[in-house]
Amino acid sequence: MSRFLQLLEGGRFGLIVALPANSVEMARAAEEGGADAIKVHLNITHRATKRTFGSLEAERAVLEEILEAVKIPVGLVPAAEKADRDEITAAAAMPFDFVDMFAHFMPAWLLGVGTWSRMAAADASFNEELLRGLGQVPGIHMAELALIPPEGYGQPLNVRDLALYRRAVEAFGKPAIIPSQRRLEPADVPALRATGAAGLMIGVLSVGEDPKEIYEMTRAFREAIERS
Repeated sequence: MSRFLQLLEGGRFGLIVALPANSVEMARAAEEGGADAIKVHLNITHRATKRTFGSLEAERAVLEEILEAVKIPVGLVPAAEKADRDEITAAAAMPFDFVDMFAHFMPAWLLGVGTWSRMAAADASFNEELLRGLGQVPGIHMAELALIPPEGYGQPLNVRDLALYRRAVEAFGKPAIIPSQRRLEPADVPALRATGAAGLMIGVLSVGEDPKEIYEMTRAFREAIERS
């Protein structure tokens, strides 16, 4: 079992930082700020920053540096739409703690690859019935509740969102993580925690792209979690 999943199942409210770039400096900043895990990427263009992440071959050296540089669990988004079996099998041999993909892009064969835990991201098309079904798929251990449609990215958290997350957490029935599709702030932590979610995943909309800012915002979220 992955260390991050063990942490959640042990009752800790988890904090993941999705790195804006595959950067050792950013990874260290997140760890020093109090992140429980970080997430790196391959083969995608980030929606908010338009930054492009390359293949495993292109990114391997920096990913190995990150894995060596930090002690906290490191998760991997291996692709957006096109998952390459050979590449993901090679990545599974590296010491990544968990893998995270949108459920509608995650190939069924990935459920049999690696010893990492698997996080499936549910997008805005998921209703409670689909979330319930996702929670019953063998080999899916966690969900990323990416339920906000693109036109809502970067807007403040609202009460409807909280109701949506609460019902989603109940339907999924396993550890569920809320990502910062809204512009989440540390002051939002008590309300988010009250939904029953197992943790938060903060990215560029909440932590920015500068390592100093990543450290400061991660620290602010960690302190808010400790107070809540």
